[in-house]
Amino acid sequence: MFLSELIIKEKEAFMVVAKEIIESDDKIEKSEEDLLNSYKIEMNLIEDDIRDLKIEVNEAKHTLAGMTTDKKRKVYMELYALAFCDGDYDKKEKEIMDEIKAKFEISDDTQKELETCVNELNLVYKKISAVVNE
Repeated sequence: MFLSELIIKEKEAFMVVAKEIIESDDKIEKSEEDLLNSYKIEMNLIEDDIRDLKIEVNEAKHTLAGMTTDKKRKVYMELYALAFCDGDYDKKEKEIMDEIKAKFEISDDTQKELETCVNELNLVYKKISAVVNE
């Protein structure tokens, strides 16, 4: 939803961290692949762009931590949505998100608000899907 605002270096860093999240529980669900693909489309990244990424996860997190506050909050929401999209917010995913929260200097209250927004948005999508698919 917000990823098109990122510059190319930030987009690449986002993809590295996103891959870390979906691979952290040793299983990649279809819902995670689908969301990751939608992120690629939103950011106008092609598969070659992704395959050629050579930045390390820590460097990627450092790059993202250097963004403006609003971008960091938007990226946090997108990464949380990815971590939660399979319905299983795994311990390892939570550890990564906690690390990102700390690097992004996001307060506990802001974290709760951002996560609540994502959860509420997911509920709206489910309601829409139910109405559309009646």
